[in-house]
Amino acid sequence: METQQPNLTPEKLAALRKPFPQEQVSRRPTISCRDCRNSPSKVCPNHQKIRCDATTGCGQYITSAHFHLDYVGHADVTDRLLDIDPDWNWEPLAVDENGLPRFDRHDGLWMKLTICDKTVLCYGSAPGKTGADAIKEVIGDGIRNGAMRFGVALDLWNGKFAKMAENLDLDNIPEELAPLAAKATIVQFRRIKELWSALGFIGDINQETRIKVASHIIGREIDSEQDLTCDEAVALILALEARIKEKKAKEVKEDKASKTSKTSKEGK
Repeated sequence: METQQPNLTPEKLAALRKPFPQEQVSRRPTISCRDCRNSPSKVCPNHQKIRCDATTGCGQYITSAHFHLDYVGHADVTDRLLDIDPDWNWEPLAVDENGLPRFDRHDGLWMKLTICDKTVLCYGSAPGKTGADAIKEVIGDGIRNGAMRFGVALDLWNGKFAKMAENLDLDNIPEELAPLAAKATIVQFRRIKELWSALGFIGDINQETRIKVASHIIGREIDSEQDLTCDEAVALILALEARIKEKKAKEVKEDKASKTSKTSKEGK
């Protein structure tokens, strides 16, 4: 019986995480002031509307209380997924009585994204938008959200955007920043500890190695695993699980080769 090779290998994860060329990166303005966001005119008395520079910014006429979120469009993300796994798929987490995707009370959609036989939960939304085009945008947003958990365009979250997010009041943080701002959970930390143990890198003596590997995987330097965000923890867990699968497949292959060699010698 042949050993089944792991589908989500470290090589495929690295290919998913490969930075996108600059021409595929777009810039979306994000309002940082809650009062501006809630105002019908999208500007509060404490700020004024400006024409943002088109070269260094977004080129929009918008409140001065904004910054820019770099992102990759749905088409380019889909192209990346097809390159890695032509059979990738998404499906809604729940359906209604007609078999159609069930949206939540915020008009968002919980989804399952499967790449290389690995499935993660993700969420898509299109705040303030309605109609058929909004549904397509929700699905595209959900796919990008799920793909990010495999490392796709994760570097865009860990660059300038992440530094700006650190200076925002957590009570005033925009919805699109929430996944980045949220710290890794206790359950995630436990899982990471289990995976490191399975790889033989447990204890204080291996702490420096773990930090270096984790920093390389998530794309930024950290001083401790406690610095991980929720999304970064997902990326680290996926990478460690892939390494464990590869390690087990290699061990099974070596054991099979050893038994075959032993049988061959005994038959002589």
